[in-house]
Amino acid sequence: MRSLTYILLPPLAVFALAADLGAREIKKDFHETFDVSRGMRLRIQHGDGDVDIQSWDKDVVDIEVHYHADVTAVGWGSRDSDFTVDFSHRGDLVSVTGRELGRRGFRIGFFSSHRYEYTYTVRGPAYLRLELEGDDGDIRIADWEGDLECELDDGDVLLENYRAERLSLELDDGDFEARGLEGELFLTMDDGDVLLQDCRISWGRLRMEDGDLEVERCEGNFDIVMDDGDIHLRSLLAKELDVRSEDGDIYVDLLRGVPPDVTLETDDGRVELDFEVGLSAEFIITTDDGRISLDIPTGSEIEKEPERATGVLGRGEGRIRIRTSDGNVSLRERSSPIREAVD
Repeated sequence: MRSLTYILLPPLAVFALAADLGAREIKKDFHETFDVSRGMRLRIQHGDGDVDIQSWDKDVVDIEVHYHADVTAVGWGSRDSDFTVDFSHRGDLVSVTGRELGRRGFRIGFFSSHRYEYTYTVRGPAYLRLELEGDDGDIRIADWEGDLECELDDGDVLLENYRAERLSLELDDGDFEARGLEGELFLTMDDGDVLLQDCRISWGRLRMEDGDLEVERCEGNFDIVMDDGDIHLRSLLAKELDVRSEDGDIYVDLLRGVPPDVTLETDDGRVELDFEVGLSAEFIITTDDGRISLDIPTGSEIEKEPERATGVLGRGEGRIRIRTSDGNVSLRERSSPIREAVD
């Protein structure tokens, strides 16, 4: 439950003595259903509320909103805020907007406390395109197929078994987690961690300011830029991989697949690349201030200097480029598969 407290000083003590002690509980339920069809969109402006979206086998979208608030006021003046939900259906768009009705007038007294929580529960066909906009609330979506556009200021996002052409998310402060995701992923984050598990990302563009990135047992092509945080890509099957970090370590487990095009670069941090035996690529490693460690028994044409190393893996069909300004680099070959490709 979220809370909001206002501290207001009385001009005269007499007002405080005469102040009323008011406490009230607000409970409101809103419920609407709409007939929908393929090609339609669902837009939810959910403010500080949590959102839970799941699919069912009906051409109907069902929206329930539950609001609960405890309001305590010590003083004299107007009442605290209230809540309402606007529903509309125009053309291909179903729109849901939650609105906090602001405080009116003024209050003379000691304080006004408003503790509240509200949730949006949505059931609908998985083909609906989703447009979500929130301030402070968590989002969970499961078993969905429609494209997603999401803007969230402060809250966590969890996607499970989400298969769409395109998913675009802009998150300011909160974590992002996806399991079983398929499609193009465009993710921008200011402060938060990211976890991707068992995903097929046809193209992933990730921009992160401050947070760690974990990718486990995934397949896809990634363009990753991070300012401050560590990057761990474990058991990754990728053709194109471009990872750049200002301040953080990069660790990659690369599976054998098509010849890869890989760039790993960090200004202040170490880089470790483990790869499955049989990977085919030429490699070049450079560092300004760091050590280079090579453990590649099947490598050929290897040339190693203190700040540079080159060589060939397998038939040398792909490209691997690694660079650090201040950090060590390790390139290791694994004699056994790290794991099988994503099923």
